Amino acid sequence: MNDFETLSAKEERYDEIFMSILQQEGKIEPFLDSVFRFLHRRTDFFLIQETSDQSYGFPPNVAKQIVSKTFQKYDSIPKENLKKKLLDSNKTVSKSNEKCEKAVKNYQKKSEHNMCSSKLSSTEIDEQEKFQKDPSSYNGAIRENYTWTQSIKDIDVRVKIDPTIKTSKDVKVNIEKQSLKISVNNQGSWQILINDRLPWTIKPDECTWSLFPADHIHINLEKIQERWWENLLINEPKIDLKKINPEKPLDDLDEESQAKIKQMMYDENQKRLGLPTVEEQVCINLF
Repeated sequence: MNDFETLSAKEERYDEIFMSILQQEGKIEPFLDSVFRFLHRRTDFFLIQETSDQSYGFPPNVAKQIVSKTFQKYDSIPKENLKKKLLDSNKTVSKSNEKCEKAVKNYQKKSEHNMCSSKLSSTEIDEQEKFQKDPSSYNGAIRENYTWTQSIKDIDVRVKIDPTIKTSKDVKVNIEKQSLKISVNNQGSWQILINDRLPWTIKPDECTWSLFPADHIHINLEKIQERWWENLLINEPKIDLKKINPEKPLDDLDEESQAKIKQMMYDENQKRLGLPTVEEQVCINLF
């Protein structure tokens, strides 16, 4: 689209998410690397569809064509308005500083307090601390044949499978409102990997699963209630919710203010280090 000033509500939400990632990565290249790393980890974008009945992946070279076509789509748009928008963006950010300055200071104090209160003894080996260091068990747990991680709204489960499991025909996933059953066909015999009740209810129609051949099965469970789970399955040991990261330090602010605060904090740190701000980095990469 040619009009960069006219954004839908969805595009505005996406902008906030993308800007937050860009602030953390600092430059365009690692930002794009994060996007493709996500596609590699969580989708079948990089898998090749070798046969017509294969339910995952893309035909050879199609994924590359999608990337190239998308780049060409936006590269063909006239760039004069974009240059002006980027050069004027520093003025927009400066106008929002006064409104958010107090919230930034409160956020920093709250963050420092949370860091101090969550420190463990240097000699203590804490199980949840180990879980927090692994992205597949962040705010969740590592179990014998599966791991799970959670946000306030959903849960991601990774179930280990035998290298011989390579097609979806060899997998059965039954997701009910408060139960989960996963079976695999291992050399002609169906083996149950998970069969248990869930501690809380989920939305079966909004849950998904996908097979990563010879590696694992990924299941996403959408929670009905926004709450933190102590365990994935009823018969699983509970985790200590006091030692997870709830990631809700700015919930008392609207999304726009949250995005501005994060950008201000990042820019403030960059200036202190003598490095360019987000807008300056984008302009450097553009010109």
